Amino acid sequence: MSDRCSNGPHTIWPNPLGPGGEPEREDWNMDNFGGNPRVPVAMMETAENVAKEIGITKEDCDALVLRRYEQYQTALANNRAFQKRYMFPAEVMVNKKQTKLVEQDEGWTPTTAEGLAKLKPVRPGGVHSFGAQTFPADGNCGIIVTTRDRAKELSADPRIEIQIVSYGFARVKPAYMPAAPVPAAEMALAIAGLKITDMKVIKTHNPFATNDLNLAKKMGIDVMKFNNYGCP
Repeated sequence: MSDRCSNGPHTIWPNPLGPGGEPEREDWNMDNFGGNPRVPVAMMETAENVAKEIGITKEDCDALVLRRYEQYQTALANNRAFQKRYMFPAEVMVNKKQTKLVEQDEGWTPTTAEGLAKLKPVRPGGVHSFGAQTFPADGNCGIIVTTRDRAKELSADPRIEIQIVSYGFARVKPAYMPAAPVPAAEMALAIAGLKITDMKVIKTHNPFATNDLNLAKKMGIDVMKFNNYGCP
């Protein structure tokens, strides 16, 4: 099973009976980014709401983005030694006559403190510039469903086992989406009988810089130290 985070089909189909023959269209992800039937508020607004509530500034966001970029560079060190452990070249068809060999991440932008400082917030009065958001095709998650014995056969090192020991979920007040990971993480920790200080590695998906800043502030951890190798 596989899923592309924050990226989905842009579908268009003919509608001869439409006004002027206008085609029908649907954008599964982008439409949801703009709001949903229950909470018709853009995701960007939910990030700004949380930032305002806990006092996050654009400077806070810029500093975090730069730190995550620095962490990502460690994944590229030694001729991408870390990435090559899990990322394999793939031939992608561009059109009927052309293919392209994709060997590494594409779409990321070189980041500097000066460059981030020059970017204006996307929303007037807000704190998130384009630099404080993830690239739309921000990741790919895959799961192989198999037996324990078959997993050991497929593994490069059968001595290593990964076990899910807990999970959590949460719903926060409408239009405050980036706040939800905190109560969800607290629930997962409580079920596992663990504390956040017991964690040796913390990985998060932060579509906006506010997500990590809020998590760090509410849970009392250093925002600059988790998400080693960067994040989406």
